[in-house]
Amino acid sequence: CTTPNQYLITPSEGLDFLDIAGYQNVLHGGVSQPLTGLVVGQQYSFTADLGVSNNPSCVPAATCGGPISVLVTIGSVSQTLTHNAAGTGVQWATYGFTFVADSATPTLTVTGSFLPAGGAFIGVDNLTLVDAAPPDADSDGVPDEADNCLWRANPDQLDRGGIGASSAPDGV
Repeated sequence: CTTPNQYLITPSEGLDFLDIAGYQNVLHGGVSQPLTGLVVGQQYSFTADLGVSNNPSCVPAATCGGPISVLVTIGSVSQTLTHNAAGTGVQWATYGFTFVADSATPTLTVTGSFLPAGGAFIGVDNLTLVDAAPPDADSDGVPDEADNCLWRANPDQLDRGGIGASSAPDGV
């Protein structure tokens, strides 16, 4: 169920968004969603768009608009995301973090943690959770933890010089 956008706020992607403050300068809690299918020990990347309205007619200007903050909790991992928009009007930006899953079925919770007195809303939009690729310094498709040469791409990991598979690749 969605409420008509009576304040004519443009969401970051143009459709709907969640307003944790209810356009009333009050934190209304947040939202929770159970997640499934995560792999324990796998690294994931979470991103979300945060939005705030910086009203040019708000007095005093120091109390209007950002910064705003939300607390994102995924299982036992928590991270505060803060959006400190400059300028006037509705301002959106993308924030995120990476984490290692400690449960296959954690709960994702997003709650408002700071809204200035003159702030109109805490907008949250485009929440995404994706597998985070392991580090690969030389971009050869072999994760650093398994790569026998971190500073030169060698996707086959072969030891062409006969000096040992864990030694530097040939030509170094």
